[in-house]
Amino acid sequence: MRIPSFEEKIQSYLAINPNLSFDNLGSLLLIDSIYDQIPADVSELRSIYAHFDPKVINNHSQGIIFLKIAESRDSVVNIKKKLNDYINIKFNYLGDLKSYEENMVKYNNFSKIITKTIDNLLDIARLPECLEFILREESLVRNCHDFYEMLEIYKTTSNRRIKFEILRKVGLIVLLSRINRSFIIEEYDSALNEVKRIFAHGLGLCALPGNKYFLWVSERGEIKYSTSPDDAKINYQETAAQRSKNGLIIYPIGEINVKPFRTKFGLNIFHICARNKFRINNEISYTSLIEKIIRKNLLYPTQVHDIIGLKIIVNSEHQILEMISCLETFLGGSSTRMQEKNSLNRFGRRKISKFSSDEYYVWKAFYDIPLPHPSIRQIENMLSLTRDNPEAQKHLHERLKYFKSRPKDFVVEVQLQDVDSYFLSITKGSSSDHSLLKMNQIRTNSFYKLFPKEIYQDELIDLKQVILKKI
Repeated sequence: MRIPSFEEKIQSYLAINPNLSFDNLGSLLLIDSIYDQIPADVSELRSIYAHFDPKVINNHSQGIIFLKIAESRDSVVNIKKKLNDYINIKFNYLGDLKSYEENMVKYNNFSKIITKTIDNLLDIARLPECLEFILREESLVRNCHDFYEMLEIYKTTSNRRIKFEILRKVGLIVLLSRINRSFIIEEYDSALNEVKRIFAHGLGLCALPGNKYFLWVSERGEIKYSTSPDDAKINYQETAAQRSKNGLIIYPIGEINVKPFRTKFGLNIFHICARNKFRINNEISYTSLIEKIIRKNLLYPTQVHDIIGLKIIVNSEHQILEMISCLETFLGGSSTRMQEKNSLNRFGRRKISKFSSDEYYVWKAFYDIPLPHPSIRQIENMLSLTRDNPEAQKHLHERLKYFKSRPKDFVVEVQLQDVDSYFLSITKGSSSDHSLLKMNQIRTNSFYKLFPKEIYQDELIDLKQVILKKI
């Protein structure tokens, strides 16, 4: 059976409703194709995280404690006790068990974080607004932040989507709890500051005068930039007019404050970026970490190694080899590097991922770096608070000596890029726009795991009919 081409589909849509807009047509085409190519590793994720498997809705408990409790006919008191026993295992440890009411404070917070994470993932995927509206959590699930009430909704509803979204939420809350047990989130701010300090010292950085760059995509898809606000405005307006004339998307002009440095090795650095995966716009965020765990089917959160990252941008591609040599003077050689990757032409020129463009080149590696133990700062604070207590001071100084002699390893992702490749990654609408990379990663993998075909396809088909009937 021959599959109709896009052109034939568009003609058939317009035959039904000639008033369809370009946005409507794009939404219809996406609905038609969104579940055509489901990634092969969906079943692997479901074997690891059974909560994301729609089949468990009809196949009883499948080892999921939440479902076993749902099948129970006990009293409300006993069911709450079972739920609390379960949540205690996930949130606490045997020496610090909490009451149901105490656990629900954390459950409430985690539930809201998961709702926000799902919303964030849909935003990053850049789906049409009508699809995003349909795929957001059902209000019953979105607004319920109590474990027992969630269980009651699951037991009384016949709606498979609501049942799935409850299971998905429970599974993600369990995953979030595992993340919080695996990482002390608060440590990573100070760890990132230590990493920046180590690199500044190791490279002997001396700050040079900074500048603001304005960046935009030309009508031919090339990256244009200027340090003059007036020139940038004039050239950007000309480009926007030309892109509009050619029927191309007009992307906003970007800005970046560049802070260059001179190293003690005589090598200039164009710019340095540092990031903590747990912090977005100065707020704690779990979205990136959870998406990566789901996309890569990771069993343990500690398998994610790029929570702390440092990107060093040099003026030209050939200087990257020089920078690697500079790093080795204080980070060590290949014995300290893990999962080294490069896509530079002098190293064999290959893409860093299937989503990167032919013009995007980067060298990156993960370094195991010993940093001061995070407990040192806490001990120092306690020392300042107990100055009048000699006995406490004595014990605290012993602990301080202990922690100072035991640095803690942190894995740091280090990326090296030249200016042209870096500008490609940060300019909206470029072939290597980083936000497009993240969009494609979700659209081609994690989307299907969090929004399975078995649950959402029928609703999207109904949406298609609504769009076709719009006047």
